[in-house]
Amino acid sequence: MSDSTVQTAARWSARLRAEDCTEDDRRRFTAWLDEHPRHREVFALMSGVWASSATLAHGRSRPVTASRRTVLAGGIGLAASLFGLPGAPAEAMVLRTATGERRRCVLPGGADLLLDTQSMLILPPAGAPGQAWLPGGRIALSLPGGGAPLRLATPTGTLTSPAGQFDIGVLPDGVTATVLAGLLTAFPASGAAPITIGSGTRLILRTGQAPCIDHPRLDDLIAWRTGRVVFRDTPLSMAIMEMNRYSEQKMEITSPVVGALRISGLYHTGNMAGFARALTHLLPVRIEGTHTLRIVKL
Repeated sequence: MSDSTVQTAARWSARLRAEDCTEDDRRRFTAWLDEHPRHREVFALMSGVWASSATLAHGRSRPVTASRRTVLAGGIGLAASLFGLPGAPAEAMVLRTATGERRRCVLPGGADLLLDTQSMLILPPAGAPGQAWLPGGRIALSLPGGGAPLRLATPTGTLTSPAGQFDIGVLPDGVTATVLAGLLTAFPASGAAPITIGSGTRLILRTGQAPCIDHPRLDDLIAWRTGRVVFRDTPLSMAIMEMNRYSEQKMEITSPVVGALRISGLYHTGNMAGFARALTHLLPVRIEGTHTLRIVKL
């Protein structure tokens, strides 16, 4: 989804809660909803940031969202400044990263958050109850004990936990959540029974599929945090998809035969030229092109 749609939905969520919201405001909001079906979907998700029964919080008495100073100091853009009107939520925080970026933000109360490249996390406005929302990307989250529980909305379910360490990512058709320490409970959007997993366990929720639980290599899973990626007999098509996330220069598979080739090893994210050279040594392929690197079978 586009950042502009998210920002507009955030502004409308705040505006409709303002004490001086007018009938004209409501008419313009209805017109915006009718412009595209996606507007309704994004607005419904954004409204959950304010309207749910819990919040992403880490202190006993103060609501937790990164302060404006904290966000700017960390280099993470504040993408949704809302209407600062009496009686309305002041702002929602949209923490996001661009291609090739990783950003760390220490939230009040000691929670440590790391956003991977091309990620977006939306936190409720200060003082407003609501769940956080992860519409895309991947995060590493460390929650200290003693605070309000995590409640994180994703495209295929809501994740909750009182404390722990987690690696959470949005897939093209679902979400993956791994517990490094503590416990995590998932409430699938399908309405299926809640699922609780513990340390060393990964849960994958995909649209239209049964939940998948496994025990991945944790060192491989968290390699992205230090700018690396690990492949173990991975189809080249999947490896290219992962590497492309970290670089403005893209690689392209020229045929299903090339995409089915397998690759293993540890590689540095963002170093597309080095990865391309490695492919020519490890696989029967050559590289063509400059801006977009095309992988052609020999």
